[in-house]
Amino acid sequence: MAFIKEEHLYTTGGLSINGKQGFKYADIILGYGENYYHAVFFKFQNFFTIMMDDYQTFPTMEIASKVLTMLSEADITGPASEKIDNEKIKVLLSDLNPDKNYYKIGNYIVRTAEKTVPYKKTEFLLNSMIPLANVNACITNMGTRLQVTINNENKQKLDRYDKVFFVSAAGEIVFKELMCLKAFPDIDNVVLDLFSEHEYFMKHSQMNGMKITGNLLWTLQVMEYSLNKDRDNPIEMRKEGKSLNTGKRRFFFLFSIRGLEIKTDVRFGLVTFSNESGIDIDRENEYTAILGKTNHCYAQVAIVNESLRMAAEEAVKVVDKAITLLQIILLDDSPRIFYNTKDTYRSWNFKMLSSSLTVDKHFYVEDVISTQQYAILNRKNSLITQLITVDEEFSDLLNKDNILEDFFYLDKSKDKRKLAEDLLQSIVWLNASLKTEDSKEKIISLYNCLEFLVTGEKGTLLSQELHLAYGSEYDSSIEGIKKVINEIQNEELRERIGGVIKSSFEGNSSLQSKLESLIDRLPITFEDRDWELFNKLKKNRQKLIHNKKISAPITNQELNELFHLFSKVIIYRIIDISNGGKND
Repeated sequence: MAFIKEEHLYTTGGLSINGKQGFKYADIILGYGENYYHAVFFKFQNFFTIMMDDYQTFPTMEIASKVLTMLSEADITGPASEKIDNEKIKVLLSDLNPDKNYYKIGNYIVRTAEKTVPYKKTEFLLNSMIPLANVNACITNMGTRLQVTINNENKQKLDRYDKVFFVSAAGEIVFKELMCLKAFPDIDNVVLDLFSEHEYFMKHSQMNGMKITGNLLWTLQVMEYSLNKDRDNPIEMRKEGKSLNTGKRRFFFLFSIRGLEIKTDVRFGLVTFSNESGIDIDRENEYTAILGKTNHCYAQVAIVNESLRMAAEEAVKVVDKAITLLQIILLDDSPRIFYNTKDTYRSWNFKMLSSSLTVDKHFYVEDVISTQQYAILNRKNSLITQLITVDEEFSDLLNKDNILEDFFYLDKSKDKRKLAEDLLQSIVWLNASLKTEDSKEKIISLYNCLEFLVTGEKGTLLSQELHLAYGSEYDSSIEGIKKVINEIQNEELRERIGGVIKSSFEGNSSLQSKLESLIDRLPITFEDRDWELFNKLKKNRQKLIHNKKISAPITNQELNELFHLFSKVIIYRIIDISNGGKND
């Protein structure tokens, strides 16, 4: 990782200038072809400022303008006492003037230099093969935001936007797991807005009472939080005078449960349901204010883990599991005799069948060792839902060739109706995969989507595949198997075994074979990466339904890629069906 190391590319919080401590909030890379500049935004003593990465050279007016523009849109967090004021950054940006070289608002200062700053040299590549004409990257402790430009000569190498990108320099990956937020295709180039969240562990963090309520793209399941410069100071845990493993932390989580009022504490494993929060009254009031309601039931759980994210993920799962079990018992309609295992509680209220228990999206967490460290987190990202605007250009696209209209007014013959119903069911499962946050549900939903999508396709039978691969060796082997079966004396046993062999080799073709057949008919192709994702989905699904350990779990991003891949196949399938099953 020479490039990253030499450039000190990712924010590390603490920095030292002439023996005095400062705090770095952001690294900014401005790339032009094979040339680039590296600037930093940091606080030193009591002043916030930007400089080049040597902490000595002032930026030019052009560099300062671009850096301030990116900072004004950046997501930055830090120590509670040193929160970034984006409004002051915007004022500095608006005050920039070529006739001045000093700008100040409060303790935010920018100095510019007339002398050109020496540039550095490297070539930035998108996915190791597409040269980038421009790269503007803003790296903070919350995430990396890039805007990259691909010129006309290379834009045909960009096949799609719905996948994971990475940017490399000097032969190494510099920015990884980038998602495309927006794309701006033009006559001369394509501009991509890319974003990636970092994972920061909190095993050495001090939270200082900061409230974190999610980030731009991901749910808590894939987030780590880094909150201030003290994260490198280890906290020693001692018991009976002996030092314990400092790699583990103990976190206390508090969830608000809707639809349940409880009089006496109930415990399911790690989870305790109670009408009391168990936290400081001021923090309880703060938590209740965010929830916006009076609370009647809390779920308390203590988790030991190395980081806040991993502990939070475990806490969310265990509380969801406890709620699921509790709801089954509470809504049992056999007058509460606990499924005939105990005869202890005979009350019954039919209206309860329409009730449901839910967990509020905000939850409270504190460090058990140092109770001053606490936060209120958001298990669901409210920012991910936004208004979708259908402009004239998008309307024209939707109306092009009346694709959707033709599909809805298909001829009502039995075969056509069956095709349309199966495809609509495939779409239902595809949407179900998008709506759930549970990766297991996503896997099942996407696989079900695919099964309905290829219904009716005639793939290659196993017997055909084996004959093609092994020829006469397969033929003689299957004849030998049939001969052994025919020698079975019991007629019923002979028929059952023969039926299994026949259905296995000459029955339905595999899902992959049907998908290959469909892809061959449609004007689309699957790249090697697409088939790798399909095989990974298939293996994960097989492990799930057989309750076996998954050795190579599929990631949320890979599931997201499959969603977009299957969406594309569905659209082409709609066109195919609307055209009478033929491709024009």
